[in-house]
Amino acid sequence: MICMQNKELTAGDTVNSVEDKALFLYKKLLNLMEQENSEVGENRLERIEHYMTQKIEILKEVEELKTDKQWIKNSKTHKELSGIIKKIIHLNEANAHAVRNIKSQINEELSSLHKSRSAYKAYNSKK
Repeated sequence: MICMQNKELTAGDTVNSVEDKALFLYKKLLNLMEQENSEVGENRLERIEHYMTQKIEILKEVEELKTDKQWIKNSKTHKELSGIIKKIIHLNEANAHAVRNIKSQINEELSSLHKSRSAYKAYNSKK
């Protein structure tokens, strides 16, 4: 559930204006980023992939919305969207950094495993 302009919106609610829809989509994206952030912290790669797919779908909707002639003309809406987008960028950078760390850790463990396996094979071949 997302709070927008003194009312609660759920997935089933309709959003009338382009500005309201833009705010709704960006807040939905921010919510997904926050959920993804908690999954990154717990190394749940399958959930991270799920959130990435959902984010792509939302961004496609935003791109379609941007073609509308009524695209965000209200400065108050611009400021609110700007703040949301800054939070999204910050979370995305944090998530990307955490995923790189997870990938690095996995690669280190694989390298160690390969070294152990090679040493084991070399040891057994000398017998």
